Amino acid sequence: MAKLLDTSFLIAYHNKRDAHHQKARKISPDKLVINEYIYAEVLDTIYSSQGKKKAVNYSKFLEKSAKIIKVTQPILEKTVQNFQEKDLSFTDASIAATAQKMNMDVISFDEDFDQFQDINRIS
Repeated sequence: MAKLLDTSFLIAYHNKRDAHHQKARKISPDKLVINEYIYAEVLDTIYSSQGKKKAVNYSKFLEKSAKIIKVTQPILEKTVQNFQEKDLSFTDASIAATAQKMNMDVISFDEDFDQFQDINRIS
């Protein structure tokens, strides 16, 4: 079963200096699935911390390795609702909305997803 990956997992998986790196390496999702907001957030994070070249290389990896889900109108509406009602970032609200609308588990080290009764977070 495909699982939705959060930015915290993707960064930890590929960054040996991340506190969750070893834990991330032990988790092996069947399929890499992200939404387009996660794609943007991951690349922005890498660009800010490691530079353009690393971000471009990672974008190529994600394009080859991950299924990138579009944020449709129903997902966007649920994202806005999650953002307004819960204490989490807009991107995390979109991850929650994608998981809720597509009935997916979320792989994340971010406890913000524990606010949702209908989301199973794997860490």
